[in-house]
Amino acid sequence: MEAGNSARRLLEAFTGFRKLHWHRSAEGLKLSEVWVLMTIKMAVENGAAGIKVSDISRHLGIASPTVTQLVKGLESGGYVERVRDDRDRRV
Repeated sequence: MEAGNSARRLLEAFTGFRKLHWHRSAEGLKLSEVWVLMTIKMAVENGAAGIKVSDISRHLGIASPTVTQLVKGLESGGYVERVRDDRDRRV
C-alpha cells in the first residue's frame, strides 16, 4: 500500500473520532493539530524539506488562517519548527 494512501486513510480515521466527541489525543493535542502533523509527516516522507501553510490548508480543506493558528500552537509546544525561506518570505 502506498504511503500517501495510508496517511490519507489514517486522517480519515481521525476524522471519524470527531463524531465520537473525542476532543484530545493521548498527547493532549487537538485532533486538528494531529491532522496538521500527519500532513507535514506525509510531505516529509514524500521527500519535501517542509510544507507551506497554504498546502496544508488545501490538503485538509480548512482555511489558511486556521492552519496558521494550529501551526503556532504546535510550534510553541515544540512539535514543529517554522523555517523562513530566504528566497520567498511567504514560505
